[in-house]
Amino acid sequence: MSAVVNQLQGPAQADPAALMSRTISDASLRKQYRLDQLFRHATRFFAFLVLALLAGILISLLVGSLSSIRTFGFGFFASAEWNPVTEQFGALVPIVGTLTTSAIALLIGIPVSFGIALFLTELSPSAAPGTAERIAAAEASLRAGHSPFDGPLTDREGKLRVPAGVTPSQAAIERMDWWVPGVVGDAQ
Repeated sequence: MSAVVNQLQGPAQADPAALMSRTISDASLRKQYRLDQLFRHATRFFAFLVLALLAGILISLLVGSLSSIRTFGFGFFASAEWNPVTEQFGALVPIVGTLTTSAIALLIGIPVSFGIALFLTELSPSAAPGTAERIAAAEASLRAGHSPFDGPLTDREGKLRVPAGVTPSQAAIERMDWWVPGVVGDAQ
């Protein structure tokens, strides 16, 4: 068994420098911190830009409507009269029409969206047949104390890395530098 554990621990056990080469360097952490700060500041800038654009739109609308407000007063919003001959204009009808069509859209859209969400989350087959059973079996196995790292495990080239009946130590698992079949990427 000790030969198997030594084989699993590999060069990191024999050479502490190999283990150190796999840790995150301070320079890498500083670079990541600077990138995080850059992202935070860029996100804050664009959030304030959206608010400034909204304020600009509101100011533009107010400036554009000043002539009608001066001419008709704020009664313009409450009047339903629209008579170009006598130059009497009111915006109540278009405002009520806009609010009515928006309410109808919400009355239709909200139940439809809840129906779609219910279908996708509860009724739609979201996985291949048998997947739920395989997941339930894997959960039961994990609850029973089995490790996903129990052998036999092979790497992508087919080399046996963990023999049958062997569970590697936590330290050996943390030093794994190989991928199991089906995983795409590079372990280095």
